Amino acid sequence: MGGACSPGPGYLAGGSAMLVTIVLMILLDAVHPPAVSTALGFALQAGSPGNVFLFVLALGVTAVLASLQRAAVWLLARLEDKRAV
Repeated sequence: MGGACSPGPGYLAGGSAMLVTIVLMILLDAVHPPAVSTALGFALQAGSPGNVFLFVLALGVTAVLASLQRAAVWLLARLEDKRAV
């Protein structure tokens, strides 16, 4: 995410990707340490079309995992409500 708004691959892109990722984690109150290394990894890679596919794939996997977590928490809360009654 941060690498997309940075000028090409390199240390400037990596640093700004890390900064954007850390700021978003703070603002969204979401702690996810691997996000910083993922942003750094994508920012330091040379710009090839395959990197866009990898980024979209990683984003999709993250969205699926977040959805599964929310569904599991919702299901557990619902089961506990039924047990309490």
